[in-house]
Amino acid sequence: MRDVDTYFRIGVPGANCDRVRVDSVRRQVGYLTVGYLPPRDARKLYLALIDPHLIAGCEISPDIDPSLLKLLEDVQHRFIRRCILRVSDTCLTVALFTETAIMPIRYRRLIITLKYLIYLLQLDNDRLARGAERLGPPLDP
Repeated sequence: MRDVDTYFRIGVPGANCDRVRVDSVRRQVGYLTVGYLPPRDARKLYLALIDPHLIAGCEISPDIDPSLLKLLEDVQHRFIRRCILRVSDTCLTVALFTETAIMPIRYRRLIITLKYLIYLLQLDNDRLARGAERLGPPLDP
């Protein structure tokens, strides 16, 4: 293995979900488009197999690079369009989420990050995670 100065992952450098994982999930979505599943079952399949990969690491490292977040959104949109609703690529994005009751990945990742921040702020001062939060950059403007 060679040493590198920087590496890029989904979200920010050092996040748990990298480009390789997104490519892997893209391939899974491609394999899952074969055959017919009722929308309710396809939604369960999405929540069990695809969604965990899309939200991995978001509580630790929020997304700051729109182009990397776009990769995750593309995977989510593709699966909803092809496997759950079976609509064309020109279907409005809003309709994807209102018809399936799935939250857009951009907002879902942000909500998970904020919930984790609230959790950290409510920890006792003797907890290690609370100490790490205090040593980080200040949260007030």
